Amino acid sequence: GVNPVIGELLDYDGDVIGTPYEFDHVSGNVWELENWIPPENGTLRITANAFDGKHDGDNSDILVDWATFEYYLPALTSGIGLEIVSVEIAATDANGNPITETTFWMDQEDASDTNLATNSSSALDLDEFGEATIWFTEVGQEIGSFYAVLSQAPPNGIETSGNISITFPVFELDPATIYVGLVNDVTIIARDMVGNLLEGVNLTVTPSVPGILNAIPDPVQTDSDGKATITLAPQASGKLNITLAYNLHYENGQLNWSSLLTDTTITVTSKKPLTISVSKSPIFEGEILTVTVKSGADPISGADVNFGETTSYTDSDGKVTFTAPDPGVDSAIYSITAEKEGYMSAEKSITVIKSYAITISKPSADPGTGSTFTVTVLAKGSALAGATVTFEGKTVTSDENGKATFTAPSTKGDYTITATYEKYQDGVLVIKIVDSAIPGFELLTLIAAIGVAFILLRRRRN
Repeated sequence: GVNPVIGELLDYDGDVIGTPYEFDHVSGNVWELENWIPPENGTLRITANAFDGKHDGDNSDILVDWATFEYYLPALTSGIGLEIVSVEIAATDANGNPITETTFWMDQEDASDTNLATNSSSALDLDEFGEATIWFTEVGQEIGSFYAVLSQAPPNGIETSGNISITFPVFELDPATIYVGLVNDVTIIARDMVGNLLEGVNLTVTPSVPGILNAIPDPVQTDSDGKATITLAPQASGKLNITLAYNLHYENGQLNWSSLLTDTTITVTSKKPLTISVSKSPIFEGEILTVTVKSGADPISGADVNFGETTSYTDSDGKVTFTAPDPGVDSAIYSITAEKEGYMSAEKSITVIKSYAITISKPSADPGTGSTFTVTVLAKGSALAGATVTFEGKTVTSDENGKATFTAPSTKGDYTITATYEKYQDGVLVIKIVDSAIPGFELLTLIAAIGVAFILLRRRRN
């Protein structure tokens, strides 16, 4: 018959863990490995020999895995004085079946963390559903994790899958980056790992290296919304760890406390200066102004630039354009500002000159063809001398009275006169040219009659 049946526990590399296990013969072809507790996970390989070793059976591999303990509280929060906390658990074997009527113990991931937490029970029993409740009488000032062990108490118990973590609170920072040489208010919202707001937690900060702060700020306690605001005026760049303060007390009139540095940090950095350059200054109303924002030689995109009542944003080249506004007076000084998070803001002044409109006053009557006529150029309600006035290809300059004289064309119709003057809005006038007046028939007849009489008179004398 079959003899013997051997089991070997192999690790993931195929190496044998410990010594082989010999199965007991129950009856017939039934062999049993009774009350075997695998010391580790891996693969149980079963081999059998038959007929005094003349025939070897095929190997049979069975996966060996840890039991799984599920903890219905993802984590406990350290450093906030948690006490008497219960955690529900459920245990299943490698096939997903409940592990029932079994004793287990809780062990720490790192036994050196003596201030991690206190587990109230040394041994607990799973019920018929594979469930149990564990209690933590007090959570300390360290972070780490606990997990269940089976078979016997730590440190010799068999590890299981799953753990409950002891973690720092979760901190939300606004802002998460502050700047050297400025007074910064940082609002901190504290929550536990489940997301509950934490009230009454004392917070301060600890510099990563000396010299970032002149002094450590006194702890500030979170309110009912889990908020605390710390005012910081850093002197150098670096990191500031959010720090849990506990055991607050006075010594010789000085406030002292014990500190627990968390893994949440505020970044302290220096703001880079921004510079502003403009395409022209002064600039006239209605002209296009290009503003360029840089930090050193680098163009800064996405900077907020304000000019007059308009705000826009720089493009990838650090540029943004504006139309110069009406200053309302002959000229006015405007401020251009540029801002971006992480940079020192910049400001530049620019003069905007009002651009006045030119008007052209036409003659009192429509000019006739071939006649001369005069127009008057006006601006700001007065005559404008020196304006360039153009009519039908001829250009003249308005005199000290703003007047310009032209000769009408020989064809009647509507014609355009333009007047320009540097930095003024052009003036345009449409003028109507009409037919010139023809002498009356009677006058022509009289002239003709006089001419005839004169000729006849000369003949008689001759």
